[in-house]
Amino acid sequence: MTQRNLRSAFVGIAVLLASTCGGGSSSSPTAPSSTSASTSTTPITTTTQSSITNFSVTAANTTLQVGQTTTLTLTATFSNSTNTTVATCTPITGTSASITATCTVTALAAGTEVFTETHQGKTASVTITVTAPTVTSISASAGKTTLQVGETTVLTVTASYSNGTTVSVVPYCTPSYGYTVSITSTCSVTALNSGTRTVTAFHQGHSDSVVISVSAPASLLYISVSPAMISLQPEETASLTITATYSDGTITHVPTCTPYSDSTASLTASCTVTALRPGWTLINQYYEGRFDYISITVEEPLPPTVLWDSYGKLMIFGQDSATTYLGCLTCSSWDSESVLSIFGYGSSFGDTIFNNTFGTFGGESIFYPYSACNPSASDPPIILDDDGGYYGRLTMNVNHSGRTSSQVLRNWLKYSVCD
Repeated sequence: MTQRNLRSAFVGIAVLLASTCGGGSSSSPTAPSSTSASTSTTPITTTTQSSITNFSVTAANTTLQVGQTTTLTLTATFSNSTNTTVATCTPITGTSASITATCTVTALAAGTEVFTETHQGKTASVTITVTAPTVTSISASAGKTTLQVGETTVLTVTASYSNGTTVSVVPYCTPSYGYTVSITSTCSVTALNSGTRTVTAFHQGHSDSVVISVSAPASLLYISVSPAMISLQPEETASLTITATYSDGTITHVPTCTPYSDSTASLTASCTVTALRPGWTLINQYYEGRFDYISITVEEPLPPTVLWDSYGKLMIFGQDSATTYLGCLTCSSWDSESVLSIFGYGSSFGDTIFNNTFGTFGGESIFYPYSACNPSASDPPIILDDDGGYYGRLTMNVNHSGRTSSQVLRNWLKYSVCD
């Protein structure tokens, strides 16, 4: 190869190299883009939802007695190994037990009850066994533990059960007829004689006892009438009280009296004594085979002279317009004007003196309209004081509107004058 040809070959290789390296241009090389240099790819995370893998129902106590309660626990287990408690149950009332929405189970009757719950397609159940409570003890009592002969009482029994409840039950007693009491199978006890007796009641293998005391009824020792003696003026009244004293020391009030009446006094069933006329009487009272008596004295009427201090001189006048002077009511018996003076206006002689039972002013006949003793007199004597003050009429006519209100004058006229 010639030198010329060798130079041409070198030039051709150089051009080729320049072209390959970006040659052929007079510009500087371009720097790489910052954007294309820093760009990166973010990884994508995919979450898979956990699914329920197990569901269970458990009870704090699966064996209950009637009346007791327990709580169910519902637990859901998920595929991510987490557990969740389900707070709500399906309410239901079964034969042996019931359950509320808050998962409380109550035992109702002996037997078994299966409670089934479902959560997210899973189902679980729990069986509750209910047993009847048993009697653990009984307690007996009596309406009365102290009886008198002839009285009756009944034992009552309360049973305590293993579930903590108490119930009144029907007891059984061994029937007997003893000296002190008689006992029936239903625990009725009747007192027969004084003494004490232990009565035992039974129920489901348990027993309890009550001591019954019997005492004889107290006997009546005596009765007392109070007051024992009474002194009354005619037409006065008084009240009696009767008490009964018994062997046990008790004293009771006798509510009624034995009625009685004679010419001197009367006694009502309500124990009111009324004095009828001067005299003395003895009235007996009876109660449960015992008796007591009361002495009653009806005194002579007070004389009208006792009114002097209160009213001074009181005089009586009779006949039309009170024209006839009949004497002084309140004057001393030594005064000749006194109606108490047998030598004055108290004399039984003379028609002007009303003490004359056959006279104008003392006669009891209906033919004496001016008489104080005529029970139907229309114009009986009037009573006046020294100043002409009016004190009513002296009369036995209880229906006369003017009859004196003085009980002293009424009694004196009735029992000392007209009697």
